[in-house]
Amino acid sequence: MSIPEATQLVLQTGAMTRGGDVFVLDMGEPVKIINLARGLIKFCGLEEPNDIEIEFTGHRSVEKLYEELIFNKEEETLQTAHSLVRVVKRGYEKGSQADTNLEKLPASKKSLNNIKSQIRKVINEYNYNYN
Repeated sequence: MSIPEATQLVLQTGAMTRGGDVFVLDMGEPVKIINLARGLIKFCGLEEPNDIEIEFTGHRSVEKLYEELIFNKEEETLQTAHSLVRVVKRGYEKGSQADTNLEKLPASKKSLNNIKSQIRKVINEYNYNYN
């Protein structure tokens, strides 16, 4: 998918949203990085390996090998008016139990960790233990 195509999809989702929606965009078929690199080299009028060499270095421990679009089985996507845009139907909404729990939390207990703990109780995929 080209940048203009992706931009158009993002703008169209902005027109669809009711606020707080999570959209999943159909970006097309996955592309192998090696094929992308070879295509770019050829596009620039160069030849691999004569003009430029591709070096395989492996991946670092923090690099993602695939993208998770949906985190758990409770989430499903619903078709929108646009064939390349789906919206995630979540098991929680604004004004949900998380909001209620936070409102009931005494001011003295509204520390960052307590707030994150309350969110974690409702949103399973929320992980605040990042370094």
